[in-house]
Amino acid sequence: MKKITFLCTLSSDVVIHADSNTEGNIPLHDYIPGSNFLGIVAKEYESFGEKSFDIFHGGKVRFGDAHPLVNDRYALRPPLCWFHKKGAKVEDGLYNQLHMNDDELRELVRRGIQLKQLRTGFFAEEGYMSISHKYSQKSAYDSEKRRSMEGAMYGYSALPRGLKMLFDLSYDETAIDDETIERVCRLLEGERGVGKSRSAQYGTVQIERHEKDIAETAQNPSGNEEIVLYAKSRLALIDRNGNTTPIPSSSSLSLPEGARIDWGRSQIRTAVFAPYNAARRTRDYQRFIIDKGSVVVITNLSTDFDAKAWLERNGGAIGGYRSEGFGEVLIDPVFLSAKNISLESVAPAMAQKGRYGEEEALSTLSSWIKRQRKKKTEELKLIEAVKSFIDANGDRYRSTTPSQWGALRAFARTGYDKKSVEEYLNKGKASKEQWSESRKKLLFDAIDKVDDKESFLRLLAAEMAKHIGSEGDRA
Repeated sequence: MKKITFLCTLSSDVVIHADSNTEGNIPLHDYIPGSNFLGIVAKEYESFGEKSFDIFHGGKVRFGDAHPLVNDRYALRPPLCWFHKKGAKVEDGLYNQLHMNDDELRELVRRGIQLKQLRTGFFAEEGYMSISHKYSQKSAYDSEKRRSMEGAMYGYSALPRGLKMLFDLSYDETAIDDETIERVCRLLEGERGVGKSRSAQYGTVQIERHEKDIAETAQNPSGNEEIVLYAKSRLALIDRNGNTTPIPSSSSLSLPEGARIDWGRSQIRTAVFAPYNAARRTRDYQRFIIDKGSVVVITNLSTDFDAKAWLERNGGAIGGYRSEGFGEVLIDPVFLSAKNISLESVAPAMAQKGRYGEEEALSTLSSWIKRQRKKKTEELKLIEAVKSFIDANGDRYRSTTPSQWGALRAFARTGYDKKSVEEYLNKGKASKEQWSESRKKLLFDAIDKVDDKESFLRLLAAEMAKHIGSEGDRA
């Protein structure tokens, strides 16, 4: 399978639910499942013709899950065999229970040390991070009363905007031609919508190809009649009856007869959910899955068992729903070989200059302030220009009535047109009597000196009408 890596930057907060429930305390994902990216491309499902099955169902193209970056690398869920002292921080040290025997565990209990499984966050190399969701309280709108609807409060917890994530697009180059995969890439790239409430303020992401090489996690199959499988993604294993099962077995893993699961050393978390199919506008059947980070120890293998060849024979993944990113496993990854693990907490990689990034927000505020300052400065210049004109020439227009200035103001409401103003001043007996050539010249010369002619004429006409009216009152 060939891989193309994409960078997904959250342009807005993104809501990703991990459950099919619509009410109550709904669990959340801290990553974006590959089904979201499959859905983006699936909008053009029919246009792919006969290739649609291979792309969207056959596992020939796989849309991987988007995980955050840790130390500029694609981060992984911590393996469930990693434990830390209860009440302590992750950076205080981790224990790999995969390499601890019963005597060592009893010794920890004797010393009063209680271990807690590390189930959240992401790691890469020696860095660890956790994602904090952003909560926003909302209210439904009552269109009749034009205010918030009584008793209709709700809230969303979302991945924060600006977060940078990576995901892979994997494809079988023998089944999918370059032209087709390039079209899939073009459909992914650009500003796209994922998750819930995309028609409101949530779900906007910016997807682009990530040119930087991402180092693969080293794998080192031991070859000693035992392998350890790490679930890089969620696994949807299929039993003999064609149903999903959360219980791994030699048949669901397509292993040789006689292979055994070492349940004492394995660490597995399961989940169940029913995905929503937007095309059919209904939910699919429930899936029983093994969650990412699970560790499965397989023993009783033959000495000549080739783990890499076994995985290749299965298409590089195990189980079903591979097009949605399910089924990726690592065989004896190096991070499972250490007994004690040291990780350093790192901050999430955030967009420095994104559409809604922090620096961009500051830049936007600064630009707004500058625009307001410029606007006020221009207004003051217009006021000064109008005042200077009235002070110097107000007496010359004493016989020009306020109605004449009101007509000029009307000409400037939708834009200043010198030709229309000239035609008005030269038309009609009243206009000709009140607008001599010298008065017209003074007016047009003053208008030509300013940039915003429309605003100047509107303000001048209003002030001259007041000026003439006040002169009349004094007389």
